[in-house]
Amino acid sequence: MVGWSVVSLDDADRPADPADPGPLPAPHARRTPPAGVPGAPAALDGSPAWWCGLVTLLCIPVLSNVVAVVAVLVYRSAARERLTPTGAEVVRRAANWQLSLLLYVTVLITVHVVVLASGAVEGASFLPFGLVILTALGLLVYNAVLCVLGAARASTGRLVAVPLALPLLR
Repeated sequence: MVGWSVVSLDDADRPADPADPGPLPAPHARRTPPAGVPGAPAALDGSPAWWCGLVTLLCIPVLSNVVAVVAVLVYRSAARERLTPTGAEVVRRAANWQLSLLLYVTVLITVHVVVLASGAVEGASFLPFGLVILTALGLLVYNAVLCVLGAARASTGRLVAVPLALPLLR
């Protein structure tokens, strides 16, 4: 014998059978439990964005800078929803610094190549023309120190000031 059941409007959202989970959410719909609930993803502090900057220690002048910028921007887009407000600012500062460093190194190397190609260095000493490369090496050392310092401070919830960074990202 088949029984009839009355379904009220309140029951429309619930599945008829308790074992039936109901319709599955769309693949793009994320269900993340609120913070503090077991199984919830931990909030991120943004320190990996600074660690990505150490890729420039590969010492391939522009290519390693491009890889560092891409790594920071990928991290920024992947972790955007889970970052704390301080973590979002940390990532923004790290991305601005890596973009600025890429710009600085590209300009310095372009100037160096143009000076070498112009033939102006034939009788000159190293100092006026080698200063460009020394500046690029100084930026490499500054970047390494800044990345370690920025990651260490970010892991404790503090920000690091980056005086040479251009505000390219908001």
